[in-house]
Formats: sequence, structure tokens, C-alpha cells
Amino acid sequence: MTATGNAGEAENGDFMYYDNRLNLSFSFNPFTGVGQIVSDEPMAVATSDFKQDLVANLETMTSAAYRKGKVLFNVHQQGEDQGHQVIEISCHNIKLDSFWTGEWQSTWTVSGGVLSGDLKIRTHYFEMGNSQLNLDKTFDNVKVNDITSAKDVVAAIKKVEDKVSTASNLTDCLIVPTGPGRHVRGDPSQLAEAHPQSSPCHRPKVRLGQTYGPDQMNTFMF
Repeated sequence: MTATGNAGEAENGDFMYYDNRLNLSFSFNPFTGVGQIVSDEPMAVATSDFKQDLVANLETMTSAAYRKGKVLFNVHQQGEDQGHQVIEISCHNIKLDSFWTGEWQSTWTVSGGVLSGDLKIRTHYFEMGNSQLNLDKTFDNVKVNDITSAKDVVAAIKKVEDKVSTASNLTDCLIVPTGPGRHVRGDPSQLAEAHPQSSPCHRPKVRLGQTYGPDQMNTFMF
């Protein structure tokens, strides 16, 4: 759950949030990792038909593009301006017993008639060594057919995310697409059996702590 701009603090020191899709207030303790629903009474938050259309289209897109049960998203309208929306998408896939974990986090902003965003990928594979891929990518002006159309905005987001997900052998080493979908890493043994050359053993590794410049990342991703 995400609640940009709606965080507070409870008496016990837990952080308090409001999820404007589920209409729930909940607390979260970052030290214990425990969350708890505090109230199911709706709060007054900015909304519009455009925001609700974004939510509906994102529901369809994320259901098709990400593994079931691994992704959450939310849309936050900034004040009364329906042309200013912030979209957050978060996918976490963790399987420590198979020595891998990964997350995909993207934030997209519609403001001033422009769609922009940033994408963060964090993956860690540590069965045979210690390999990580940490990617931060910014998109300043994403092409959208009609910025006032929620369907077109979500389609533009999907196009960018699909490109990042499938365009690079380096990304394929740690982010495993499934047809038109994407998720953060699949089972290593199944992947190796189905696609021997796609096994992490046969792909270039990203050294722990190694960083790449913008030119290198552009080569990898596009």
C-alpha cells in the first residue's frame, strides 16, 4: 500500500498511512515490519473522473503485466487539479530459500500536460556467488497519444516498462519476462532447465557494488 503525502505518526511511534484505494488507515512499524489496520473510515482526499479512470486502467495493466499477488499500485491526485496525478507501482518477489530476491518500483507523474517518471530495479541472486543488479532510470518526457486520456497514459507507461523489462540481456539475467508480462525473477532451476543459456550461470554478472554510467545503462536498456 502506498499513501504519498498522507503519512503521520501514531502515539506508539508507528508510522500512519492512508490507502485511498482501499479507504483504510493503517500503521506500520519499520523496525518490526508489522502493519495494522487502524480505521476503515474514508478520509477526504482529492479525486476526479480522470483519477478513477487511471485506477481502472492500471488495474487491467498490472494484472496482465505482473505476476499475480506480487504487485500493488496507487494513484494520488495532487490537490484539485485533475491534470496533476502521481502513479506508484511496486512489485516485490522474494524467495530466500532459493537464494534470490527482487523488486521493481516505478513512479509516474502527469503534470503540465507531460508524463514523466522514474524506475528502480533491485535484484539479488546469491546461490552461486553474490550478484546484484541495481538500476535507476529516469524518463523526462514520455510520448502519450492523448495526455488527457487515462487509457493512453497507462498505455504509454506499459510501453516504457515493457521495453525496460524485455530489451536487454543484462536485465533478462535477473528480470524474467513471461510473454507479455513481467515479474522480478523466476525460479532459477526452472529457468535453467527451460532456457539453458538464460541461466544466471551463463549470463554476464553485475559485480556487487559496481556502478554503471548513463551511457552504459542506455546501451543495456535501449
